[in-house]
Amino acid sequence: MNVRYLFVSLLMALCCAACDGETAPVGPASPETSVPPGSSEPAAPAAAEYAGTVVMLPAPPHSDDEPALPGLVLGLRTADGDYILTVGGRWLADREVVLGGETHLLEEGCKVRMTGVAISVTAAGEEYRELEIGAITDIEYCDAEIVACTGTAVMLPAPPHSDDEPALPGLVLGLRTADGDYILTVGGRWLTDCEVVLGGCALVLEPGDEVAVTGVVTEVEVAGVEYGELEIETIDRI
Repeated sequence: MNVRYLFVSLLMALCCAACDGETAPVGPASPETSVPPGSSEPAAPAAAEYAGTVVMLPAPPHSDDEPALPGLVLGLRTADGDYILTVGGRWLADREVVLGGETHLLEEGCKVRMTGVAISVTAAGEEYRELEIGAITDIEYCDAEIVACTGTAVMLPAPPHSDDEPALPGLVLGLRTADGDYILTVGGRWLTDCEVVLGGCALVLEPGDEVAVTGVVTEVEVAGVEYGELEIETIDRI
C-alpha cells in the first residue's frame, strides 16, 4: 500500500515538472518578440511649418576635423532660434533658393513661411540646427522697400557674379531711370532676353519701350563693380 502510494506520488511529481518546463518562461523575452518589427530604428524627423526672418549666419564647422569656413550662409531666424537653411543637404551662400525648378529670392530681412525638416548638428564642439527646405509657401518683403520706377527698357552688359569669376559675356535686361540703371530680375535671376514672366503671364519688351515697374531694389558690389538690381513685383508697358 505504501509502495503504491509512493509510486503514484512520484509519477504525479514527474508529470507536474514536465508541465512546468513547457509553460514557464525561461529568462527575459527575446528582442524579436518584445520589440515590434521596425521600432528599433529611430523615426525619421517629421516635416513641419516654420516662419521667421531671413538672415545671414556665420558658417559653422562642417566636421570635427575641419575648422569653420569663412563667410556667411543663408538662415532663418524664428521665435525658437536660428536655423541654417539647406537644399539637398547643402548650405546656401546666396539668396537664390531653387526648388523643383522654381527660383525663390530670399532677401535678408524678408519674412518667409516654409515647410521643412529640422535636424540638430554638433561639429567641433559647436551645436547648430539645419532646416532642409521642402517648400516655401509665402514671402513678404516687409523689411525691404518697395519702390515704383518708370523708365526705358535697355540691354545692359552683364556684371560679374562673384569676386572669383569675371563678368560673363552678353547682355541682360535692365531699366534706365532718372536715378540710374537697374538690372531687372525675376526670382533673383537676370533676364537675358526681353520676355518677363510673372505669375504665368508674359510681357515681351523691346529695347526703348517705356515701362512702369514696382519692386525691391538691392545695391550690389562684386569684384569692385557696383550695380543695382530691381526684383520685379509688377511691370507694365506705358
